[in-house]
Order: sequence, then structure tokens, then C-alpha cells
Amino acid sequence: MLYSAYEPWGAKRDNIHAGQICAQIFNSNRSKKQRAASYQDYMLVNREAHQQSMRGKVVNFFRALGKKRNG
Repeated sequence: MLYSAYEPWGAKRDNIHAGQICAQIFNSNRSKKQRAASYQDYMLVNREAHQQSMRGKVVNFFRALGKKRNG
């Protein structure tokens, strides 16, 4: 268990990798006023709280894209 906490493998590791990709995409498209995302922002801990948080991030992401293209 100690080794797994230090060097995760399996589904947890896959989720960390997916979170890193999501955070990188978000950070490359965020405005300078927005807080930088971390892979931990995309980890599923509390599904309901996570879904509400993600809805806000997705909405903000597309709003920012719309502003870049329109303005």
C-alpha cells in the first residue's frame, strides 16, 4: 500500500494521466485572470461536487474560446 501511494498504478494512475492532459488543455486556453488548473481538479473524489465544478469550468472554457474568436 505504501508503494502504491508513492508510485500509483492501474486505474488511479490512468486517471492521473487523464487529469494532467485535461489540466494542460485547460491551462493553455485559460485567460490570465483564471486560476491555473491542476490534475487534481479533474480527479473523481466527490462525484456530485466534481460535476458541479466541472460544469462551471466547461462553461468558462467555452466562453473564453468564444471571446478569443469574436474579439
